[in-house]
This record gives sequence, C-alpha cells and structure tokens, in this order.
Amino acid sequence: MPSRVLTRRTTLAAVASILGGCVTSDPRFESRCSDDPTAWSQYRGSSDRNLRVSRVTPARIDPAPSPSSDSSTSTSASDTTRSTQSPTRERLPSLDRVGAVAVDGGPKCPPAVVDSTAVVGVNDGVVATDLQTGNVVWEYRPGGPNRFNTTPVVHCGTVLASSTHRLHALDFETGNRRWRHDVSGGLHFPRSPAVVDGRLFVPGDGLVAVDARTGETLWQRTDFGHVAAVAASADHVIASLEDRGTDPSPGVAALDPATGETVWRRTNVGPVDRPAVVSNGRVGVTTESDSVWLLDETDGETVTSVLFLRPGRRSPLPPPTLVDDGAVAIERRLPSGVVRRIDEHGDTRWETEVDGASFSPIVGHEYVAVAGSGGLHLLDRETGTVEHTAPLPVGNVTRQFPVVPADGRLFVPSHGQITLHDWE
Repeated sequence: MPSRVLTRRTTLAAVASILGGCVTSDPRFESRCSDDPTAWSQYRGSSDRNLRVSRVTPARIDPAPSPSSDSSTSTSASDTTRSTQSPTRERLPSLDRVGAVAVDGGPKCPPAVVDSTAVVGVNDGVVATDLQTGNVVWEYRPGGPNRFNTTPVVHCGTVLASSTHRLHALDFETGNRRWRHDVSGGLHFPRSPAVVDGRLFVPGDGLVAVDARTGETLWQRTDFGHVAAVAASADHVIASLEDRGTDPSPGVAALDPATGETVWRRTNVGPVDRPAVVSNGRVGVTTESDSVWLLDETDGETVTSVLFLRPGRRSPLPPPTLVDDGAVAIERRLPSGVVRRIDEHGDTRWETEVDGASFSPIVGHEYVAVAGSGGLHLLDRETGTVEHTAPLPVGNVTRQFPVVPADGRLFVPSHGQITLHDWE
C-alpha cells in the first residue's frame, strides 16, 4: 500500500485548500484544480493549452552583438548561425541535461507533470516520482492483465489512468485507489484520456465519458468504430477516427462534452490515427493520407490543408503544433525529417532539415525545440535557423517517445528513465 509522503506539493495543496477554488462535493477530491501554467497535467497539456506550446513567460535578456547576414528560409541542423530578430530576446535555452529520473518498468509514454512530480504509466501500473529528489513517491501496481501504456491525467488531486481493461482513479498524494471503472468490451488498445470540467473522455472501441469524481458513465458512443485518440477543449471533444477496415466513415468529429452529441464530423479529410490539437478556436490534425489540416473548431470548416511527403509504408506523421497564424509540423523526407512552419493559407514560411525528427515540435515564445536522432535542436521561431543543438544521452529513443515541456524543463522519456533538460 502506498504511503503518504510530505512534499512541497503537499504543503501547496494544504494552502490551496484554505484559499479555495474548484470545490467539489466529494471530500476525497483535493479542493482546488492546479492552474500552474508550467504543469503538463495530461498528454495534450490541458484543455486550454496547445499540444506542445509552452505557456510560461520566460525571462528575457539583451542579445549579444552578432554580425549581420542574409537570412535564408531553408536551413539545416548543421547550421548553427544565431540570428537576432528583436532588441531583446528570451534567454537562449541550453537544452543541457539537468537531471534524470529512473522509472522501473518504463516509461512507456510521456509523463504528466504537476507540482514537480512526474506521473508515468509503466508496464504493470503507475509510478509517481518527485523530480526534486528523484525519489519514488508511490507506485500503483494492481496486478492482473493490465497494461498502462498511456499518459495518465492529473485532475483536481486525482490521477486518472487507463489500462487494457479498465479506468483507475488514484489519489495524487498517496497513490491509493479511489475508484475503478470497467469499460464495456475493454480498452484493447488503450490511449491517453483527456479531461475537462470533471469529465473524463476515454478513446478505444468507441468513446466513453466518465465522471472523474465517481467513475460513473455519463455517456458512450459506439457508432464511430475505433477512436484512435481524443482531445478536448471547454466546448468540444475532438475524436480522431481511424480506419481498421470495418470502421464507418473515418476522419475527425467534434462532440458536445456534456451530451456526447455530434456537433460536426469530417470524413473527407481521410482517416486520422493521431490526436488532434485544439487551440484558439482551431483544430489541427494529421491524416493517414499524409496531410495536415487546420479546421475551424466551431463548424469544422477547412481553414487550410497541406499535403506532406511521407516515405515508407507506415510512418505516421505527428500532430502539428498550432501557432497564432498557422502551424509548425514535421514532414518526413529521406534521409531526414523537415520541420515546416506554415501559415493559415498553407504557405511555407520556413523549413529546416532535422535528422530523425519524429514528434511534434515544442514551440516557445521565440524558439522551437525539436527532438531528432542527432539530439535536441533549438530553432528560431521566426526564421527556422538552428540556434543550438544538444546531444541526448545514450538510451533516449526520440523516435518512440515524445518530448513534453513542463515545470520550465523538457522531459525526454526513454527506456527506463526520464531525462530533464533546460528549457525556460
């Protein structure tokens, strides 16, 4: 049985319970929901946060003088020329490794990070680790034929995790189980859930909405076939509908979070097997037909679509990262990947080759971080120029594990550990 450990977040929770906020009628729930902008409480960050965009306002410094030169819209990771775009710039992240956390049995997916604690799914359970000390706070290993190969959700003091057969709600402080929910038919291919306003949305053989406080089913949709992934905003649940040969009309759909009723559905975009991105009234998806689509969140109408190149039989494109006037996305080209920034019209603003780039770029206020086989690369957000490259430790497999920004750092999961790198 996990034991309670007094940590910095325990003290913060006690103070927050006095200050109030997100009060629920269930005394087992923590009395507030974290609004920490550095947290990464679920796979997509949170309902009001882009898939890979940091919300932290970084410190800014005056730039060092540099000789002027003509800028190019096409660069490569071997080009480390630094460009100056404004009188002041944020601190150039070193991307240096600043710590590491060993995770027994995993991780199998990126962590959720809240109050300097990383919560990860492993082969047979969930593990919470204090990032300041590296100590394991608690472990949850229920036994049986369960596989926790998804990113858990941390919501109002509760960890919500999906396994092969059921949903599990755990106390964030202790790891004690609050409830367990058996999903009809099981989650044969469990994916990371999403949560908004106390509703937990779980993709699988259909889509189910569960009360995060009690585990009771609120609504369920089985007419979509297999739902590959789910994203959520305050107004919509976005379901990615892939094609497994028998699925009706794959594509992407927006549902009402309260009722599960369809708001709009797009089938002409092609099958979607990756999570959508929802930000600032837009939905971004990559399809199995090698295209990036930007849709209006309200009605699903097309803002723009761009056909990307993707060599090989099966090499899914990662979801795009939305920015104010478009997106930053990965395009696969042999022998390397290409990072492209496109505007709302689908035109390319810049593109940069990054060897082995496989996952969604992380966009900061002035920089874009991309993980590739050559390490972590820092690109200028406006020009795509490679400013800096830092090697990844041996064992980091960036092709398999996405990198996430949280707590002012980049978290790079790999086999048996999570390494922490300087970011903001």
